[in-house]
Amino acid sequence: TDDMFAKGNKVAWWDSYMGTNTEDIEGFPATGKKFEASSNIILRVENGKIVEEWLEFDNLSVYQQLGFELKLKEEE
Repeated sequence: TDDMFAKGNKVAWWDSYMGTNTEDIEGFPATGKKFEASSNIILRVENGKIVEEWLEFDNLSVYQQLGFELKLKEEE
């Protein structure tokens, strides 16, 4: 965890990740390339239990670092 804070009934933190793509991802073949990514997580807590979670992860940035291209589907 790179940074974390709590206010009221919410806890939030930011994580960063680094790695090498050595396995297939969602049907895409392994590339052997390195990547960096980050995520933001917010939890809402009630009575000591997590009741809601919000997660943001930049998948597009990871795919671009691995060399994948985003393109529109061709119309049939």
